[in-house]
Amino acid sequence: MLRSRFQSLPSAFNACLIPPEKSEASRSSGFRAALSSKFEQSVISNREMDLLLVPYKSDRDLNDRKITQWPPFLLASKIPIALDMAKDSDGKYRELQKRIHADVYMICAVKECYASFMSIIKYLVDGKRESEVVDGIFSKVKDCIENDSLHELKLSHLPVLCNKFIELIKLLMTNKKDDRGQVIILFQDMLEVVTRDIMEEELPG
Repeated sequence: MLRSRFQSLPSAFNACLIPPEKSEASRSSGFRAALSSKFEQSVISNREMDLLLVPYKSDRDLNDRKITQWPPFLLASKIPIALDMAKDSDGKYRELQKRIHADVYMICAVKECYASFMSIIKYLVDGKRESEVVDGIFSKVKDCIENDSLHELKLSHLPVLCNKFIELIKLLMTNKKDDRGQVIILFQDMLEVVTRDIMEEELPG
């Protein structure tokens, strides 16, 4: 019920608050203003407002990827479900794709999560050789997606990679200098999961 009602909000804002010539960014700004008003009235908490906010596309450099972004509360449960589906897919990737695409919120969540993951990793990786390795990995994944050859990847190992990435994000959020060594270890662990388990290749030298 909440999801279906939330879907009607953009059109309601268009009809009542935003002139026809205004952009999507204006609609998002209007909704943010409405939520901020509720927050100031103590109707919702800060965390609740974060979950309800319609993200700006520029927030996570998703402009060029044409990814539809939804408020986090609509997508929060979709990634764990998608990971479980991938873990249990047992090589039946066409069926996995069909199930994911059947849920508009799930496919949006998967696309946004992967795009954000790629942006964060590329931003953090330093060094020419390291960047070449990372670019090569993302290039192979892109080829598998475009050529409908996801069967070449062992997606059942995605939950392990996701857990490592969550650990990394937590360290980045605390932003402590003493955690630098742990960040490097997590990067190495993630690289090993991707190359050895998901791609079944030897680690680059």
